[in-house]
Amino acid sequence: MNILKNGKLDDAYIKGMDYMRELYRLHAFPDNLFMFDDKGRNNLFLEKKAAMIVQGSWFIGNGAISMDDSTVDVVNFPSFKEGKADDSAIVYGFGNGDFHISTKAYYDEKKRNACIKFFKYLTSEEAGNLIVNSSGSISNIKSVYRDKISDILLKGDALRENSKELVGPPDSYVERTAWDNMMIKNFPDMLKGNKAGLRLMK
Repeated sequence: MNILKNGKLDDAYIKGMDYMRELYRLHAFPDNLFMFDDKGRNNLFLEKKAAMIVQGSWFIGNGAISMDDSTVDVVNFPSFKEGKADDSAIVYGFGNGDFHISTKAYYDEKKRNACIKFFKYLTSEEAGNLIVNSSGSISNIKSVYRDKISDILLKGDALRENSKELVGPPDSYVERTAWDNMMIKNFPDMLKGNKAGLRLMK
């Protein structure tokens, strides 16, 4: 799906920020939330100091969480009704992990050919199998197989298959400078319900 519909931000992203703001209001996040980096956030969950984390499929099997870890589960948020998605149920972050080539490399035939060769390997069945079986990631390469099936991977598959809509991460649609300087900068104000932050939702 595209982040914009008729020139306006899609409602799915607005609803997502509504849920985030409600969780913030309920004190679901640590008091020093705005000081966390990625590692600090991950460690809260890995050290069992946080009840849940929103992460990519690669987070499973990264050495810290085993695909067979019975203390970790995949949950739907918001919950599905009778195992099926309602009108607002989506899976966020699908389709990211794209590969890009710089303009400088593209116009240098030797570098361009080397990049293309590398991209072909990264999207090959061989590379897909290595990534999927070492990290638990989901692959778009249909011929990729898993060496081992676990409950947590099956639940991830069911989440994807039963969702009404698959949604790309917003930072894959927004130009990076605008994302860093406007979206990220104003996100705390959005969670707090301040005017500056709420403008992100319009």
